[in-house]
Amino acid sequence: MKQTTKMILLKEMKSRRRANTLILFRNKDCFEAYYNDAKSIAKSLSLKTFIEDGMEVVRFPAVDIEVYSNRLLDAGLAVCISEMRDEFGDYTPNISMNDE
Repeated sequence: MKQTTKMILLKEMKSRRRANTLILFRNKDCFEAYYNDAKSIAKSLSLKTFIEDGMEVVRFPAVDIEVYSNRLLDAGLAVCISEMRDEFGDYTPNISMNDE
């Protein structure tokens, strides 16, 4: 997935939720977040960010999602978890434009 696609996905997900909601994307066996979300999550969970495709990213194993999402919620942060994946486990950008 290209940086521009990730940026578009993040903006779309943010526009459908409160601006301060942290968005976690499932990608294969990990969850990841980008830009300011990555910084906030890394700080709250004592993780390190890194630069990938020109953007700041934080990533952690999918098996840790319950523990990590609970820690983020306990810290008073709003979290949205997106698990849209294709048959190979890659994140797929098919976002419905209609709110449910």
